[in-house]
Amino acid sequence: MNLSLVWNIITKIIDICFVWIFFYYILKNVKNNIKMVLIVKGVIIILIIKVISDLLDLYTVGVLLEYVVEWGPLALIVIFQPEIRSVLESLGRTQLLGRHKVLTIDEREKLLTRL
Repeated sequence: MNLSLVWNIITKIIDICFVWIFFYYILKNVKNNIKMVLIVKGVIIILIIKVISDLLDLYTVGVLLEYVVEWGPLALIVIFQPEIRSVLESLGRTQLLGRHKVLTIDEREKLLTRL
């Protein structure tokens, strides 16, 4: 096997794993949050209506929904800022990103005095 082919396969596997982890955390948080379930349903309905309006050549509805699709993610970020913050905090608390949880109090104090 060629080395570039092996590297290509490895990068695709890593890519799929990252996407899988991303969707896992999204679905895990959607399951635990009623607001997020309603927003996901609303986004799906808006996208379906947008596709239907494109198929039927409904110009005004299409333009309005295009604005919603363009500016909707920004509105969702503003509306769900507290929930996004709590998800990022819980992600930061896991041991995925470091070893800070297993340090004893003395080790933490020594680490902070070095800084």
